[in-house]
Amino acid sequence: MITYLILAVIALFSLVGFARNSCIERCIFSIYHIRRQKQYYRFVSSLLIHGDWSHLLFNAISLYSFGEALEASLGAKLYLLLFFVSSFGGDLLTLLYRWRQESYSSLGASGAISGVVFASILLSPHSSMIIFPLPIPIPGWVFAILFLAISMFGLQNNSGNISHEAHLGGALAGMVTILLFEPSLFANRLWLISILGVFFLTFTLWSLKRNRRKN
Repeated sequence: MITYLILAVIALFSLVGFARNSCIERCIFSIYHIRRQKQYYRFVSSLLIHGDWSHLLFNAISLYSFGEALEASLGAKLYLLLFFVSSFGGDLLTLLYRWRQESYSSLGASGAISGVVFASILLSPHSSMIIFPLPIPIPGWVFAILFLAISMFGLQNNSGNISHEAHLGGALAGMVTILLFEPSLFANRLWLISILGVFFLTFTLWSLKRNRRKN
């Protein structure tokens, strides 16, 4: 029951963070503290804390909705590996993208959960999903495309207090991990992998162009 264990640990640490701001300061993913003070433990500690109740509940519901079925499909060890690899992927992309912005910080398990969601979609692309507030179910593969498009748009326009790069990095890490352990998906889901690959390639090219302009 790894999903429930993760939910319990995240809830516990988040509640402590709500009560003690010093806990958030020690655990948050901080570009400055990672670059200058080599506090690499923040790659793990930052996924355990959340900004407020709505942030915690949204992530908890998302993980509960997808995690249990994925854990049953992959087994506890592979599921746990995918969760932490996705979290690391989200933080790593955040670090690379925000490298020059030492005041930037983020927190939450969104990167890990994005990896869980995208791995689930690759396994069952036609499963129905509901995006709040739309009451109409849509196929998982449509959700994946909309999610990437919205994340890329949000990142380009710096919209909302959301770490879009963590979402993108986590989603990519989750996809790569599931494909490594389930290579048959390349044959069965090539159409979806190709579509999502185009989005990530577009993001990469845009990011490189953005960095050249800054230099």
